[in-house]
Amino acid sequence: MARPQPYKLADGARAPSVTTILSGIGWNKEVLMRWANRIGLEEGKSLDDAREAADIGTIVHAMIEGFRKGEAVDLGKVPDALREPAETAYRSFLRWSDGSVQEPLGVELRMVSENHRFGGTCDYVYRNKDSKVCLLDYKTSAGVYVDHLLQVCGYGLLWDDAHPEMPIELYETLRLSKVSGAFEHASYPAAKLKPFGEAFLVARKLHDYRGQLEKMMR
Repeated sequence: MARPQPYKLADGARAPSVTTILSGIGWNKEVLMRWANRIGLEEGKSLDDAREAADIGTIVHAMIEGFRKGEAVDLGKVPDALREPAETAYRSFLRWSDGSVQEPLGVELRMVSENHRFGGTCDYVYRNKDSKVCLLDYKTSAGVYVDHLLQVCGYGLLWDDAHPEMPIELYETLRLSKVSGAFEHASYPAAKLKPFGEAFLVARKLHDYRGQLEKMMR
């Protein structure tokens, strides 16, 4: 699970990622603070557990990518505390996948938009049983939040820039439980969610403004 390489534009400049852009608007910070407070009070856990949860998500993504590409993922050195919940979430993915008709179009797609000057890696694009082009993002978090929907909007902008002849028709999230092995699949027609791509582009502009202000303060 190597560290991801930065996204580069044609002129050699580094492009901010979808997740970096969205981290700057702070829409998920209140959710994280409430989670940390609840977990700390009820279960005596610390913010290190949030980092552990992020590690589990990375492992699950690697396992799913291996499944899609027919490649084995070695979990031999992964501690039990991470491996066991990751395997539970992975089994929930398999349950969803077994009941879903799919024609893969791309797995872990690294894309860069020259038009909007940002990059991102989309989990999965496929055609469903109705021949609709679907963009799917996997989540191992406790829920699916509003910034997650903006995230798939950002990936949709990247895909549509690269494939104008085959635009995304359905934006989807798949939440994989690390505890119960259940899954929650949500699908949003492009006609309803795609307009919120404008909100993502506002966040993209704010990212640049923040960088310019930070330079002025140096």
